[in-house]
Amino acid sequence: MAGSSEKKVYYAELNSDNIVIAVHLMDGMKVLGGGDDLSIGAETWVKEHLNTTNNVKQCFKHSNEDGTHTRKKYPAIGDTYQPTADLFYITSCWPSWTLNTNTYDWEPPIARPTITTYLNDGQELSLLPFLWNESLQKWDAAGQDDRVLRWNGSSWDEVSGPAPETVTYVDNGVTKEYKNLNWDDTENRWECQKQDDTNMYWDNSNQTWSEI
Repeated sequence: MAGSSEKKVYYAELNSDNIVIAVHLMDGMKVLGGGDDLSIGAETWVKEHLNTTNNVKQCFKHSNEDGTHTRKKYPAIGDTYQPTADLFYITSCWPSWTLNTNTYDWEPPIARPTITTYLNDGQELSLLPFLWNESLQKWDAAGQDDRVLRWNGSSWDEVSGPAPETVTYVDNGVTKEYKNLNWDDTENRWECQKQDDTNMYWDNSNQTWSEI
């Protein structure tokens, strides 16, 4: 654990709702004059030095050697300090997620997938980081070739093929880029727009863009 004897220490400043409104970098040797790590004396010294009546709590930027983090996490502006558990946690998450008041982790309605690979032509490839799809209440992930996959509870289903390789078109002899490339779940296809806002879709069978 980083101590007040270190050259620099960090203190989170809290508002009346225990929301972090600032994180201050302090001189550790001076703070040590008020008290040791996590002590009321050190907090009092910091409050006087900052000339604030707001509560302050020491926080730590780095994990401990065992991988844990003192007071759970290094707080960001807007995080919450929980006095009873003596930790910082993320104040809000997706509307469908629930705060576990034992761990102070946000938990999704569908558990995070444990399978991190997919098969492509018989080859096992690693998925890119998962993303929560709040509108569908499902986990999405991208393959290494930009295809989109969706977790069905036990395995990954492909919901889009590889992203189109062609991202430009020629207009009166000038090469231009398509814009607003996105996957349409309803039509089950890639769509985009020309620079003049003409809507296009990817015809995978012919490997070309067609006007909608």
